[in-house]
Amino acid sequence: MRRDILHIGLDVDDNFFTGAIFNSRTGKTEIFRVRPTIGALLKYLKKLQEKGKEFRICYEATYIGYSLCRELRKRGIECEVIAPSLIPVKPGKKVKTDKTDAINLSRYYSRGDLTIVNVPDEEDEAVRSLIRSRSFVVEERKRLKLHILSLCRVHNLNYKSESKRKNYWTPAMGNVDLPELNGEYLMPNNYCIGEVECALGVKLLDRIDKIIMVKKLYMLNILVNRQIQ
Repeated sequence: MRRDILHIGLDVDDNFFTGAIFNSRTGKTEIFRVRPTIGALLKYLKKLQEKGKEFRICYEATYIGYSLCRELRKRGIECEVIAPSLIPVKPGKKVKTDKTDAINLSRYYSRGDLTIVNVPDEEDEAVRSLIRSRSFVVEERKRLKLHILSLCRVHNLNYKSESKRKNYWTPAMGNVDLPELNGEYLMPNNYCIGEVECALGVKLLDRIDKIIMVKKLYMLNILVNRQIQ
């Protein structure tokens, strides 16, 4: 006799993992809720396995990434990640809760109506994460630069003449451990992915007040010298 395959839709968040177990033959749905950890989820799924249940599980691609899927697959549990933007939406359905999301996932999953996301290996995901980190740090560099210049303007400092000089703001980077390549320091406009994170990481953010002060004194010194001349 062929066993029923249960389809589990899992809604994940920081408070709970809410799951809906759908049996397509009987049409019944069972709801469960566990702590938001892989250990708690595995403990519950182990009970299903001990009862001889065969199941498949899916969840939306969210902040949790692919780590949960990988952990389940390592333990021989069939798991897939779903593209959230391509989940069918019923017209007129405005109520959205963890329970309803899990139920919809389980039923759509059993009918094959969901779009499966390809789960990259850990090396590919690490590269993606590094690229995202680079984009974030580059934007932070721009933001900090503009912040320093804005402070100069607030204090009525004429920074425009000095700002025309290439890399005029790099002296303020003196408190940062710049990376080296073949014995030469790499300046900000030459950073690669890892070097950006190194040069504009926690150390720069922790000492931003000192950098601002250095910049302000530098500009004050220029203005004073000009007035004396």
